[in-house]
Order: sequence, then C-alpha cells, then structure tokens
Amino acid sequence: MNEPKTTADQNRDEINAAYVEAHAFVIHYLDEIDGRIHDLPAPESDGLDWGHVGTMNKVKRDLRAIVTFLAGYDELGD
Repeated sequence: MNEPKTTADQNRDEINAAYVEAHAFVIHYLDEIDGRIHDLPAPESDGLDWGHVGTMNKVKRDLRAIVTFLAGYDELGD
C-alpha cells in the first residue's frame, strides 16, 4: 500500500511540475526567437532601414539582459 505523500513530497512534486512547464516554454520561446530573427532581413539586404536597426538593437538589449541575468553578472561586455 502507498503511504500518503507528505507536504514536503507534494511541494517537491509541485516545484518539479512548475519547472518542467517553465523550461518547456523557454525552449519554445528560444525556437520562436530563432525563427523570427531569420524572418527579418539579412545583413546587407536591400531595403534595410533604421526601423530594422532599432528592432535588432531592441532584441540585442533584451537578450543581453537575459544572458546577464542567467550568468549572474551585473554587466556583460560586448
């Protein structure tokens, strides 16, 4: 017969389930980012404008913030 789960076991199960879900979403978002970056004009393409530069710089800043957060640094060099 199975023993009822303790509160600690239930908490561990909830932590694991929440982490698995968050991890899956992160992987999905990374794939989505990759696809959308490839949908943007390639470097040195005809028709590039300052809007494209602004979009790429926004993505660069946001990704830098994510990498800095994950690496545990206050700042990340270029």
